[in-house]
Amino acid sequence: MWLYCHFPQLLLDNRVRLQPESNTLPLAFHQLQGSQSVIVQCNARALECGVRPQLQTVMAISLCEQLQLMEYSSEREEQALQQLATHLYQWAAKLVLYPPQGLAIELNSLEQLYGGRNGAFNVLAQKVQELPVTSQLAVADNSLAAQLLAEFGSPVSLLAERQANLLAELPIQNAGLSLKAQKHSKAAGFRLLGELMQLPGGEVGRQLGLETLLHLEQLQGLKQQSHNFFMPPESFQQSLDLVTEIPHWQGLLFPLKRLFGELENFLYQRQKVVQQVKVELQHRNEPPSVVPVALAEPGWRGSNFLSLLQLKMESIPLPEPVIEIRLVANELLRAEQHNEQFFGAQQHR
Repeated sequence: MWLYCHFPQLLLDNRVRLQPESNTLPLAFHQLQGSQSVIVQCNARALECGVRPQLQTVMAISLCEQLQLMEYSSEREEQALQQLATHLYQWAAKLVLYPPQGLAIELNSLEQLYGGRNGAFNVLAQKVQELPVTSQLAVADNSLAAQLLAEFGSPVSLLAERQANLLAELPIQNAGLSLKAQKHSKAAGFRLLGELMQLPGGEVGRQLGLETLLHLEQLQGLKQQSHNFFMPPESFQQSLDLVTEIPHWQGLLFPLKRLFGELENFLYQRQKVVQQVKVELQHRNEPPSVVPVALAEPGWRGSNFLSLLQLKMESIPLPEPVIEIRLVANELLRAEQHNEQFFGAQQHR
């Protein structure tokens, strides 16, 4: 049994989490699709102005002159997904990433730990819903079926019969088929996935190809899926695109505080400490400004690193306004070797 978590606007939610003030303005991410730029994610303020996903960017600007536009990056969204997986790894070790917006959690191995299948689902669902991101959940016998149900927004059910019915009710265009298979299926009069699954396997292979046949067999559990289980990263790297260019250090303090807070949570969850981090400030035309920050002894408190960085700020002029901040911590150490720093309140000067 698998729990699939779909995060339909993960990049936007991650932006708002790190920069809450950006949510006070109409904000949207756009992407080039074919020859046109379209909106892919937008916040509530943009929705109020009539901006919607799949709307052409030119039309979105005409509807909302104050719209703040940012370029969508699947790589950045995948980084945010990995951060969610690292957080959820505390409660479930068997996670599979489906970049850039989804992850699956294997539930069978957690039944004994959480008191049965219902208990495992309830614990994991609660942990996911506590995250500051929009999520759609689904449960099915295999991760592929759970993925399709979650992405479509089907209701959650732990009953196998109900899951099968929900899967059968999926429209062909939401069944995970190739565009060619969708076209041929509709031309043959199929509108729902269940209608297609009733065909004999040989007929599916002849009409729609072996790839479609394998897909349907995996959905029905007739073919096993292979999984690459997630392992938490051995270093911390997080970037933050700024909604507006910031020309001075003072304006960077709040986003920097957020990033160091993320580092602190990362270290605490993994019981790690670090002695030196690197702050990279990206500019539009100039090379990045790189600022190393090192404690006297390894620690995990983000506030300690931020305090040291503030002492350096006055002596480091910014050649240009900053458009992006990147925080990197590579050399992580076990916290058990530094118990007095990890659990104590020692201050670093």
